[in-house]
Amino acid sequence: MSLPAHILMRAPVNANAGSKVKAGAGREFTHILLMDDDAIIEPDSIVRLYGLLTTLRDEWSEAAVGGSMMREDFPGILYENGSIWDQDHAILFKGDNDMCVYEHAVADYVMKPYGENERFSGWWFYCAPVTTMRSDNLPLPIFIHRDDIEYCIRNQAKGIIFLNGIGIWHRPFDVNDPSMNVYSYGRNGLIMTALHTDGAKQRKKLLMSIFRGILISYTVRYRYTDIELLEKAVDDFLKGPDFIMYTDPEQILKEVQAVSLKFRLPEEWAEYGNSGSSCVSAGAGNNGGTGNARGTGNAVLLEKQAGNSAGKKAVNSAEYLTEREYKTVAAEIEKFGKEELLKSIREPRKTGSLKVKLSLNGCLLPASVPLKAVPITASPVELYRVKKAVVFEPYGHKSYIGVKNYRKLFNCLMIALRCMRRLSSEGEKVSLMYREKFAEITSVEFWEKYLGL
Repeated sequence: MSLPAHILMRAPVNANAGSKVKAGAGREFTHILLMDDDAIIEPDSIVRLYGLLTTLRDEWSEAAVGGSMMREDFPGILYENGSIWDQDHAILFKGDNDMCVYEHAVADYVMKPYGENERFSGWWFYCAPVTTMRSDNLPLPIFIHRDDIEYCIRNQAKGIIFLNGIGIWHRPFDVNDPSMNVYSYGRNGLIMTALHTDGAKQRKKLLMSIFRGILISYTVRYRYTDIELLEKAVDDFLKGPDFIMYTDPEQILKEVQAVSLKFRLPEEWAEYGNSGSSCVSAGAGNNGGTGNARGTGNAVLLEKQAGNSAGKKAVNSAEYLTEREYKTVAAEIEKFGKEELLKSIREPRKTGSLKVKLSLNGCLLPASVPLKAVPITASPVELYRVKKAVVFEPYGHKSYIGVKNYRKLFNCLMIALRCMRRLSSEGEKVSLMYREKFAEITSVEFWEKYLGL
């Protein structure tokens, strides 16, 4: 079997608003395939897709085809194979199963069809017929996050098919967690709830649930500045559909990045307070600091510059690492290699006891652990009653320092009260506004203006 030897579509130059496609002039085609530009694909997946589309029965002719996602770091492990959106969160189906194990590779969820009108596929690999991707049924302009889920939910009645052997390899999403996620999960999750939840009472309940879920998840990780971004997400949602229609998405990205949590290498957080030693702060390397990094295995060691204090400056020690703290953290991070990451993938995720939950993961209790380094993939329970946490990415080891702070915790509580009050009083009115403008936002006329085509 050979594939058609012609281009079916072209991608125009556009703003940072997602990967939108436009049909080539004069071309006739039946389907559109959306893929991530940073995904790895086995070409045979395209062949299998083509074969499937040419043999579909009439009752499935308008169904979409989703692709599974395998981990790029552990190529044999399935990260996601179609998921279900359960009101306010995604349920990943059989994630992190090793397909090199025979029992997993021949399991029913791999070999047999199911959930054709319940599951959704990420746009790392999503193929839909042109009868679905019509000029009056285009995606929402809410890149990044949730635009793919919203589109699948909207077209759920037509069905979606997952076939063994169709999919890609991609960097897993849990190995880093930039602050942009807080904003986009918050704002876009609220928009999706406004559009696809029936009944004013249920909408209000889920708007609150989405907000609370994100609030708690990041507060217990000491990511206090991210809660301010969550408030911005609520504020932008409550501005109504005109905000996402007429605001430059690149400007939103710049505003979010300006106040985002900073991830840096451990040695960039190091602060040597001893006399005659260098002080390496967050700006080392571009402000005349004298810290000199030297790679050793997985950790990076700093050479102290005896007798040179040019790089010294007054810092809040809680926001940096002392020499002793740095050495402790560097040693812990060095121990965490791919074997430990794989072990954490395969083991059940830790959950907190009733005491842990009632104390907000220990945020309301005095700290009992002075310092701890944990991977960003770890359960928040690992930070229970920790005073200072260095939370690092498994690859590259960039990290943030989270410090238990009652004043900042109180500020998060004030943000929560403000946001919940506004969602309660304004949420339903704004939800109806999104519903009224839904047809306009998803039309080709809007998108052509939005992208300046």
